[in-house]
Amino acid sequence: MVGGNPDWFVSDDFTFPFRTFALEAPSDGATVVVDSDIAPVWEPTSDFDGNDVSYEWVLYSADTTTVLAALPSDNNGADTTVTLPFATVDGLLASLGVEVGQTADVVWNVRVTDGTVDTVEVSTFSNGEFTPVYYALTLERALQTSNEDEFGTPKEFSLEQNYPNPFNPSTNINFSLPQSAKVSLVVYDMLGRKIATLIDGEQLNAANHSVRFDASALASGMYIYRIEAGSFVSTRKMMLIK
Repeated sequence: MVGGNPDWFVSDDFTFPFRTFALEAPSDGATVVVDSDIAPVWEPTSDFDGNDVSYEWVLYSADTTTVLAALPSDNNGADTTVTLPFATVDGLLASLGVEVGQTADVVWNVRVTDGTVDTVEVSTFSNGEFTPVYYALTLERALQTSNEDEFGTPKEFSLEQNYPNPFNPSTNINFSLPQSAKVSLVVYDMLGRKIATLIDGEQLNAANHSVRFDASALASGMYIYRIEAGSFVSTRKMMLIK
């Protein structure tokens, strides 16, 4: 062990990735109603040399003995989130014999590799040993919902999580308007300083809208984006990692 850090060691050819990063969402023990896409999120990590790593999201049976699904994260394994389409999760639940209205207890974890060594799992370290971390998750099978009416017009105002997230250097911000509205969309840093104005009081039609945000000139960190559309106001966070 070098420098007292339990999370890596050096050989002649490689270093293992850091594996004590945190799973973030869904939280441990959460219940998720599967009526739309799901997007688990975790903290970023790297190997000791600072090389990029790739991630794989893994879903297990509750006793961790059976792998139910293993998928690379978004952006070909580069992002710290994975988008699970409704059809994928619903099909998995159906294959397990779960009917609409019923639940399945599972656990999830994340595997990581820098491409030079065997894949490792997110873990804790205690008494000289790594112990894999699994977050318990209850999935409730439901009918898919839609935010659009029969004509394809959104039913309600919404501001979606940006995608990809974390991102570098650009990301998409999607929002929905059920009626025409005057819209402002602004990005702030964590000190509340205005960083960018993406939409400046424009009158937009009822529809699903998408805006691309380019953060090439910004430093890594957490940022906030805020929409005002008529009386609707919503705020979300996004992470820029360079």
